[in-house]
Amino acid sequence: MSTTDTRPHCDNCQKSSGGFFCLLEKEGLEFINSAKRHDSYTKGAVVFERGDDPSGLYCVLKGVVKVETENEDGKSHILRIVGPGNALGYRALFSQSKYQARAVAHENCEICFIPRPAIEKLVQLHPELSLKFLALLSEDVKRAEERLCSATDKDSASRVADTLLFLDAHYSPEKPWTRKEIADWAGTTPETVMRTLTQFESESLIRSRGKFIEIADRKKLLALSRS
Repeated sequence: MSTTDTRPHCDNCQKSSGGFFCLLEKEGLEFINSAKRHDSYTKGAVVFERGDDPSGLYCVLKGVVKVETENEDGKSHILRIVGPGNALGYRALFSQSKYQARAVAHENCEICFIPRPAIEKLVQLHPELSLKFLALLSEDVKRAEERLCSATDKDSASRVADTLLFLDAHYSPEKPWTRKEIADWAGTTPETVMRTLTQFESESLIRSRGKFIEIADRKKLLALSRS
């Protein structure tokens, strides 16, 4: 990781129309700009480690971050995928607990870090941010419940279809995802993902170009994901 001296202004953020702090007026944005740190992370770099004490809030400016955990056998599982304009580490920060998972740069990333005192002051001055955090937490619970239901009620093909649609909807289709990453998100094995993708391609549901996967028949894939 390397820290730059030039901090991008929130007004010029590529997600300024939909980022986490977009509801703030100019005064609030100026406060963030004066308090934040702008860091660059290379692919595979750890943003924060499980067991660390949170000292602030991370906001992704560019790139994608994976939040993952490991079981007793050392196998990693993706819990969340966080893209530009979205926040990291807010649950541990506000619950005053240690990080329960590790955040890793899926690709080269630019991330802004806002220290805890600045976040606490922002919430005091702008109570509407509290509602934003509650909305994020509610969305986290909703997605966790959906993934739990998917893992128990759907077969592996439906889960892989659901994962492909989720990744395509939330992240650039030109972004490569490994078979293991798709398997982690779908709750299955890389071998099952490879067999399923081969089946999908034979049925003209997707087109593969190396690590890149293009959805060819969204309607049929969506129907399969719901079965």
